[in-house]
Amino acid sequence: MALFNKLDKPIFLKEESEAKHYISKLKELHSRAPEGVKGRIEKELKIATLGELGEDNIAFELKNSGIPMYILHDICLETNELSAQIDYIVVTRKVIFIIECKNLIGNIEINSQGNFIRTYNFNGKFIKEGIYSPITQNERHLEVLKRIKKESKSNFISKMLFDKYFNDNYKSLVVLANPKTVLNSRYAKKEIKDKVIKADQLINYIKEVNSKSDLMSLSDKEMKEIADRLLALHKSSKLSFLKKYRELVELIDNHDDKDNAKTVFNNKEIINDSSINNDKSNIINEDKSSATNNIDKSNNINNIYNTKNININVNINNTIINNSTGNKINNNSDIINDNENLIKKLKEYRLQMSRAENTKPYFIFNDKQMTGLLEKMPKTKSELKEVSGFGEVKVEKYGDVILKILNE
Repeated sequence: MALFNKLDKPIFLKEESEAKHYISKLKELHSRAPEGVKGRIEKELKIATLGELGEDNIAFELKNSGIPMYILHDICLETNELSAQIDYIVVTRKVIFIIECKNLIGNIEINSQGNFIRTYNFNGKFIKEGIYSPITQNERHLEVLKRIKKESKSNFISKMLFDKYFNDNYKSLVVLANPKTVLNSRYAKKEIKDKVIKADQLINYIKEVNSKSDLMSLSDKEMKEIADRLLALHKSSKLSFLKKYRELVELIDNHDDKDNAKTVFNNKEIINDSSINNDKSNIINEDKSSATNNIDKSNNINNIYNTKNININVNINNTIINNSTGNKINNNSDIINDNENLIKKLKEYRLQMSRAENTKPYFIFNDKQMTGLLEKMPKTKSELKEVSGFGEVKVEKYGDVILKILNE
């Protein structure tokens, strides 16, 4: 068969990466983000850019290898509840390499227990810290691929043979893409040491593994068929960075809502609605007259008391109370009065989740978004996504409980 093989160079079946598009979207997002969110986006931009540079370094090595092989870049797999984002799948004559790229700043040490320790210089000080094992990360990717491939086998015997030879056919490999990184794996066990290399060692590693393998060489056609089948497993709509982007968009929206969610007394005193949700009283004195805004523990936002002769305008996420004549006007009064029990349950859930996630309650959902829930009363996740402020990430994280509260 080898006599009829004509492939003599690497072929990229999938070279593009969603990372470039992601970086472009982040830059656009950064241009319109408020100052309080820019830092978070800049951090994400730095991480994404470093990752892309690292993968470009590996692509350069593969393109200039002169090895006949098929290469897939940025492959996303999914099975049941598991997913994997694989940087590179490289199909060679004998072995298929699953490559995890790490473009880390600093030097890497792997100790005798298999722990990864990074040392880097920060403001003139050397910082030493443990990092999550990229070997463990990539082996999880390999396990997802194994499950998907095994599920495609039609009978018990083929599944048994697949299990038996899987580790011979598929190899997990972590490649450190930063040329300045010094890798110290002197005390690492051999099975760990053999799975981590630097980018400039990649081509020799692929050649050596193939030369030592006892497997039969694949023809050009067989390599292409395997690569095509692997490419067919790719599901671009489930990439993790898309969720990160949506989280950043929601962060901007929530930040804007936070700025708008303020209580203004006589244009002098500003109190945000978190103080209201935390059951605190706000007292404003002017011309020896006072107005007291009391919110009880059930978070009844209509329970506001004012003294006469004081002009008070309160704007709390579209809820307006005017006391120039001692009367109360609420844009959403019908919704709120009819749904006090739902409001209480929603706020209790919001508070519980904010404590669990160590964040502010309005990051879970704010009062404006809660009003939208009460107006639309969604019954499904699709309907919930139509409520302003409830994107895919928020719906996936909190949707089940919210729908249960609204529809029980």
